[in-house]
Amino acid sequence: MGTQSFVELRCPNRHGMIENCHGTIEWSSGICRKCGTQHLDENGYPNLVNRAEAKAEKAFYDHHYQNTFERGSHTSFHKKQVEQALALWNDPWKQHDQVIWRNMCDIANKRILLLGNGESDKELAFLKLNPAALIYSDLSSAAVKVIFERYEILPYGEIVRGAAIDAVSLPFHDGSLDIVYGYAMVHHLPNVRLFLTEVYRVLAPGGKCVFLDDAFAPVWQYAKLTILRSLMRYSHRKTGISPEDLRFSMSGGFRQSELANTIESLGGEPWFERSSFLAYIVGRGIEKLLPAHLHRVFLAPGIGRCLNALDHFLAPLLRANFIRLAWGFAKP
Repeated sequence: MGTQSFVELRCPNRHGMIENCHGTIEWSSGICRKCGTQHLDENGYPNLVNRAEAKAEKAFYDHHYQNTFERGSHTSFHKKQVEQALALWNDPWKQHDQVIWRNMCDIANKRILLLGNGESDKELAFLKLNPAALIYSDLSSAAVKVIFERYEILPYGEIVRGAAIDAVSLPFHDGSLDIVYGYAMVHHLPNVRLFLTEVYRVLAPGGKCVFLDDAFAPVWQYAKLTILRSLMRYSHRKTGISPEDLRFSMSGGFRQSELANTIESLGGEPWFERSSFLAYIVGRGIEKLLPAHLHRVFLAPGIGRCLNALDHFLAPLLRANFIRLAWGFAKP
């Protein structure tokens, strides 16, 4: 794995109703060598979102992140250094971040795809671990633009690229990636099986995928639908919630057995690691219900460490109700 200098893009265009182009696209020009289509968009990144259903959603996020870029462009006098992203993985309130980092720390000389990353910047810390290639992607290239303008990427110019990508129609050749990563994004997808089929296709033998979402936790689900229902509705009105997040929240999260069955039917070897109960519930409540100026007080690192320690102590009783789910599979 990881012997290829960079990952080639595969053209998502269709010729007529049957034949897919599948030609190779030049990263710099965005031109497909086979059909000649120019894929660079107004932000200067390859736009490889080709499904009609995804284009409408892409337009929504393009508008959102373009506004983010315009607001920030006048205030960011100094770009952040990639080293600053390392500190973002050490939030004591987010034990699941340490789980993800542990599963991503062995990435030297690997070709990595980050999916649905929005304007999340902690993933740039992966650049310090010497991957062969790191592709930062989102449905919106405006999100990629926000990140690449916010951080000093130039020293890593040979190994990092950005693109607008549709997660259920991955524009890469078979077996061309070593790791596919998605942080709290799989639950946004309408067809998880189709997505995992695509992930399996683009992974090289021995490759793996690493995702983070919420697991079905019976106690938490019961509380949301009963004693906490009014607070949950208030939170949604106060801070907003996307239709995908609302659907996923009300369904209760992913069930490991269902994910495992899907993965095994594709030929993958599934893995799961759950974390956080009290730390998640308390932290989420503070973020959603209290004014922003109080977050620093109530989200103090010491309180987070205490709640995580209590979660660890209660793990034999609570493990089936831990909410955060790190999961994925290895491709034999």
